[in-house]
Amino acid sequence: MKPVPSENGEKAVVEAAGRLPPEDRLLWLVCRAELDAVRRRLLRETVDGALAWDRVIDKGRYHRLLDLLHHHLHRCGHLGAVPAVERARLDESRAQARGMQSRLDAALAHCTTALEAASVEYVIVKGPTLQVLYPDDVVRAAGDLDFLVHEEDLGAATAAVGRAVEEEHFLLRL
Repeated sequence: MKPVPSENGEKAVVEAAGRLPPEDRLLWLVCRAELDAVRRRLLRETVDGALAWDRVIDKGRYHRLLDLLHHHLHRCGHLGAVPAVERARLDESRAQARGMQSRLDAALAHCTTALEAASVEYVIVKGPTLQVLYPDDVVRAAGDLDFLVHEEDLGAATAAVGRAVEEEHFLLRL
């Protein structure tokens, strides 16, 4: 279902966008799975205006928004507006995010297998559980995995996950 803003909602979006520098506005606009008509129009206006694309890419990388930025620029037909140098940085960052996601997927499989083998009940929070909220062609950039375990299972969980990450050369931080 595509979002449709009310008249008041449209005014609020336009006012909020207008208070932001164009680079921040662009990133703020793409922070959602779907863009309504108002945000698509604001996206077009922002891309057509003066933008410091290097700042967009730097801020987008910092906030892990480059895959969403690419997704929306592509879907709205504005990817060609990105200068070649910044487009290369955008593509490189997306490739790195996909590589990181592959490593996290492998780590998740090893950790969950280890926790189950140790009979530790766990819940995965954030990270992979939020991927379902993103468009299919967008990787939700994450840098770690978060597990919730019962306090009394913390020692067993730490040992099990520790062995799993050592075997696969992943970093474990507690």
